[in-house]
Amino acid sequence: MKMDYETLYRRIGFLFYAEAARRKRLTSSDYEKLENIVKEKWPAENGDPKWIHLVDELFLAVKDAYRESMQAGEASQLFKLYYASHAIAFSESLKNKIVATSQEIEREFAVNGNHNGGVNALALERLFQTKTELQ
Repeated sequence: MKMDYETLYRRIGFLFYAEAARRKRLTSSDYEKLENIVKEKWPAENGDPKWIHLVDELFLAVKDAYRESMQAGEASQLFKLYYASHAIAFSESLKNKIVATSQEIEREFAVNGNHNGGVNALALERLFQTKTELQ
């Protein structure tokens, strides 16, 4: 079976959106902040057309979730369901990159308030370690 890496990277984009929207609905400045974090952690300047395309898919998912005002829980669930059935496609280096990005997003978007169903970096690490769905 051929792996659909475009979908994989779109699901990662939904995860990053969920982390940023975990505590509150994102404003346009929040979206820009999220976009900058992802650009810093997932640079597309290396010239490899395949990598650039996959990173574009990741950004497209973040943008789509923001435009649709997707709930953090819904975006998080899209990632978790995908991971549950495609865990083998996530290399250790990819998982480490996802966790590092999630930690940065969590630091930048830490606020007091309600939890809107997103996933946090610690829970994400547990998901990757146990390969089971988050509670």
